[in-house]
Amino acid sequence: MAQCLGENVFHYAIFPHQGNEDNYEIFKEADRFNLPLIAGQAGFGEGWLPKSLSFFEIDPEDIVLSSLKKSEGDDTIIIRLYNPTTEEISGKINCFADIKSAHFTNLNEEIVDSVKPAFCGKIINVCIPGKKIITLAIHCKRENKNISLSF
Repeated sequence: MAQCLGENVFHYAIFPHQGNEDNYEIFKEADRFNLPLIAGQAGFGEGWLPKSLSFFEIDPEDIVLSSLKKSEGDDTIIIRLYNPTTEEISGKINCFADIKSAHFTNLNEEIVDSVKPAFCGKIINVCIPGKKIITLAIHCKRENKNISLSF
């Protein structure tokens, strides 16, 4: 522990369960324990989005959001998902705005394959093999206004 000099504090949790390590409930509880939801408030702006909005809805809940960020190269939204189970999961990502373009990328955000949005251009269907990660680059558009994320 040469890099962790000084006082260290640890928190532990025990989650009794029936089953094996593939039990998705274990993952959800560990995530809830380690990453509690924190609310934030921003001031008034002149934006056009509604007061309440989900950027993305991921279905089913077995698919885990690992990362949501602005691309390193442009205003494309990078969304990284993974499947913590051993079984392949088919699901969908429902976007808050029309999708102008979408691509599968590698972890370096280099395009690997194109994705065709479905259902009025707001849904991306995904199929994630067990214990695998996928990364998508999504460029959204609404009413001729490009969507950009600022972090």
